[in-house]
Amino acid sequence: MTTGIPPSSPGAGRLLIEVRRVAPDLASALAPGVPVVGRVLREAPGGPAAGTRVAAMAPGTSVPGMTVAVEGALSVPAALDDGAALLLPALWPVVWWTLADRRLAGPGEAVLVHEADTPWGLLMTALSRELGAQPLAATATRDGMRRAMRAGAHDGALYTTDWPVLLREHGGADVVLDPSHGQHLPASLGCARHGARLAALGIAAPGQDISIPLSALRRRGASLHAIRWDPVRHRTHAARAARELPALVERVRDALNASLNLLSMP
Repeated sequence: MTTGIPPSSPGAGRLLIEVRRVAPDLASALAPGVPVVGRVLREAPGGPAAGTRVAAMAPGTSVPGMTVAVEGALSVPAALDDGAALLLPALWPVVWWTLADRRLAGPGEAVLVHEADTPWGLLMTALSRELGAQPLAATATRDGMRRAMRAGAHDGALYTTDWPVLLREHGGADVVLDPSHGQHLPASLGCARHGARLAALGIAAPGQDISIPLSALRRRGASLHAIRWDPVRHRTHAARAARELPALVERVRDALNASLNLLSMP
């Protein structure tokens, strides 16, 4: 019988895992690769034991048996099913690190979450609410806005409207979070409060530079933050984030299921 699992050793510093689930929709510039969940078939020094369920970022194509780097593989808490565990390798740790560990937003502050109906945006909205902030959602569709509201958004506006004006009239934002390399940040200055923090997530490709005049930032006393995620350098943050996800994911599970394209491996 052919299993697709290579018989040789996985190699130094790499685990051989049996892939059970893949989330192609979560592949993004936040971290290279595609999230996968599986069980360890062959161990590597310093890694989890055989049989352990892990989540990791894999190359663009996944097969039932493949190797992943030890330092990028996270043990999955028993309370998480495979679908929720796909958030662990890159998406959820970035959310946790940005809001909880870096403390980019504080209790009572208004947090504008762009693309709030995406898996990233839903988690950012839910965690902002959990930390005592007031999340504002920006989405392209009314259906997306409804998902963001169920995740905990306090208010919001559609991109089809003059959203900077609408959100400014509703009090504006202390923090702006943009997962699309910062493409929404220049317009977001129109609803930013004095002293606002504007954060761009992801690795900008050529031609995706953020164009905000320094004078415009100075007038509002605003600051610009580039959020970069390194699964090796930030491994301790990822492990802490993994412990916190089970309690939060149930609040956004329905909305996540509507947003995620999940593939089960044969």
